[in-house]
Amino acid sequence: MYFPTLMEVPIAKIFLELGMARGPLLAYLLADPELSIQSILVTRKFLGDQKNIVFVGLVTIFTVIAGLIFGLLLGQGIALW
Repeated sequence: MYFPTLMEVPIAKIFLELGMARGPLLAYLLADPELSIQSILVTRKFLGDQKNIVFVGLVTIFTVIAGLIFGLLLGQGIALW
């Protein structure tokens, strides 16, 4: 999604008020600025296609892991089955 700078914070607050767990919310806040179309296109220009794919993949993987760990630390873990 594309939002103006720092628009993620009020949107995150709305998600939190609607009952979103804090782990996925943390992952959203970490990944959103890096994984917007504009950021991907800019980093692609400097990194190239192959490195940019790796970058986007690593950001996705590590933000999900951070969200899972944060959720588990808060006792809001998810049921995987």
